[in-house]
Amino acid sequence: MSVSVEENKEIETIDATQLLKPIDEKNRLLILCTLARGEMPLERIDDGLLIGKAALSLHLTHLCKADLIRVRTVHQATYYHLNTSVTPRVMEFLLYTRGLNSDTPPLTNKKGEH
Repeated sequence: MSVSVEENKEIETIDATQLLKPIDEKNRLLILCTLARGEMPLERIDDGLLIGKAALSLHLTHLCKADLIRVRTVHQATYYHLNTSVTPRVMEFLLYTRGLNSDTPPLTNKKGEH
């Protein structure tokens, strides 16, 4: 069963909405940008943001549930890092919407499949 162009665009829009919803808040986007530098303990992420610990915890929970970041615990320390299998899709979409990457339609793999 083939998918029409209109249905395909609707699928892309739904995918994009689900992908971007968790970062539709400036502090979550700042957290992702912070973690783009590499894995960090909670305290180091907190140093770069001007929000309380409770708000930071809530934002990290949203990003974890969206599978944009991952958590690693060593003894009593908690470390966060980007989920590198998902975040490139977010960046690809953002670049595409800004007209900076018109080679590949957003939210597709290298073969053009969804």
